[in-house]
Amino acid sequence: MQDNADKKSAAKYNNSLHAPILSIQLDRVSSPYLHILLGIILKHHKLLENAAHLLHTKITTLADLQLTDLGKLVKQYGGQWQQAQSLQEQLDFQYGCLVLSDKDEDKEIYRKQVEDTEHKLSQLDTHLAPRSGPIASSLDNILNKHRITPQAYHSRSFVGNHCHKHISAAVYQDLTQTITT
Repeated sequence: MQDNADKKSAAKYNNSLHAPILSIQLDRVSSPYLHILLGIILKHHKLLENAAHLLHTKITTLADLQLTDLGKLVKQYGGQWQQAQSLQEQLDFQYGCLVLSDKDEDKEIYRKQVEDTEHKLSQLDTHLAPRSGPIASSLDNILNKHRITPQAYHSRSFVGNHCHKHISAAVYQDLTQTITT
């Protein structure tokens, strides 16, 4: 009011151009519980996703003898392990058909299918992006199971009701047990 609400001088008055509507002392103001909870839940979930990605990257450095079949798929095909898994099942079926077929024309058809499937497998990208491995994708499955949806266009943050669900014992245990298994 002293400078006629001039925007250039607002910095001198705590960035306030006008007098407050309600004059409340600061010791009477409560903290914004919901926004603090939103921040804590988002931070916790990002830490879980980072831990899952760290596990995925450690999997890719292990020797093949120490890995399960799923671990070998993640190591070899990175974020496209699911496509590789379905193509590998398809390839196993085609190999079986190739071995068991009696006719030469059937063998030629199955040989062509095997070649096509092997080519598709070789074309898969081996890059392992965050949230693309089996552990990180299981985190998303657990959230879906409990009807918690991260907001796609808001840095995967959560809404208030989802935060309250997220801190329940069942969700917390499901999420943390996924990382340890």
